[in-house]
Amino acid sequence: MKVSTFFLSLFFTVSLAACSVSATPSPLPSPTLSPARLGEPFQVHGGESRLILPDMVSLQFVAVVQDSRCPSDVTCIRAGEAVVLVRLSAPDHVAGQATLTLPPGAAGSDRASIDAYLVAFTAIAPLQVSARTIEPSQYVATFVVIRP
Repeated sequence: MKVSTFFLSLFFTVSLAACSVSATPSPLPSPTLSPARLGEPFQVHGGESRLILPDMVSLQFVAVVQDSRCPSDVTCIRAGEAVVLVRLSAPDHVAGQATLTLPPGAAGSDRASIDAYLVAFTAIAPLQVSARTIEPSQYVATFVVIRP
């Protein structure tokens, strides 16, 4: 009886410990995408990560924080901008994150230093349409990561 009580209490202890562990989403690169190269433009879908060679860091396109760009089927007074949140991770730690803003108009980019890297946000698609909501995973952003 004492042995079964011991195993039963051990089982409940392990079960409770497993439930109390908070899992954080890992910014693992998508296995279906080929790795990007340092210094070259690459695209990432919303919520996904891309491995960057040769440094073995990954850039995660966490979210679109704001998209005030003018819908393609509307005439706007102001062009608007897109703001994204990105996270850069090294093999053993999260190096950091940054909010990047793509200015109004077709040209331009925003850059941020994260750890030993410079991340540039150069484009985002698709354009909004007034009667349609863009799902987070439908966004595709273009980035360039360099090591200055």
